[in-house]
Amino acid sequence: MSARPPEFLRLPRRRVAIALLTLASLLLILTPAPVAAAGLRSTSPALAQLAVQALDAVNDLDHVDDTRRDDSYVLTYNRYARLRDDAAGLAAFELGIPAAILRDAWARSDLDKQTALLAALTQLGVSYRSHRSEPGVAFDCSGLTAYAWGVAGLQLPRQSRAQLNQSRHVERADAQAGDLMYYPGHVMIYLGIDDAMVQAPYRGSEVEITFLSARHSRNVTFADPTLTD
Repeated sequence: MSARPPEFLRLPRRRVAIALLTLASLLLILTPAPVAAAGLRSTSPALAQLAVQALDAVNDLDHVDDTRRDDSYVLTYNRYARLRDDAAGLAAFELGIPAAILRDAWARSDLDKQTALLAALTQLGVSYRSHRSEPGVAFDCSGLTAYAWGVAGLQLPRQSRAQLNQSRHVERADAQAGDLMYYPGHVMIYLGIDDAMVQAPYRGSEVEITFLSARHSRNVTFADPTLTD
């Protein structure tokens, strides 16, 4: 007498089909969404405004005695963290990337780097102009990064290569949101995930968030302005 088939093989076909569909749905939910391809870009005024509010909260945090760690510090920090997370969520929406991953990347970055990144985001939609670094008026690429890091309290040179040379090179895997991204002739600020960044790109454009092209991604260097070689 032949052995009976395993129990699951004797289930009615309808029940098997339902089980397979349920499993497929769970796999779809648990699998991270793919990161969007290069080409998406945004100059979102709403994101710029959220960045302004988050920067204001950073300034409030600077005026709270963090050695006491009392309720006022916790409340102020929590307000800042909510605004930062809201900004990360909106940036992720604009670029079609997972919001939870971008929020986590921003939260893991140093506060100075978060500040520089948010400062750059406040200038979304501002026009590109060569040799300019005027908030609300115009920037070139290194003008934007110098301005953003100036808000964070660090003076960077005005030339892109000089900014790279003043900073410590880091591996892509170790780069944090707010670090510099550089390829020959152009400098940007890293958003903390894949090749997403904020930049003042070229004549006739505006400050934007976007992705590096595949061509430039092969030649990009990451650098931490808070460290020197």
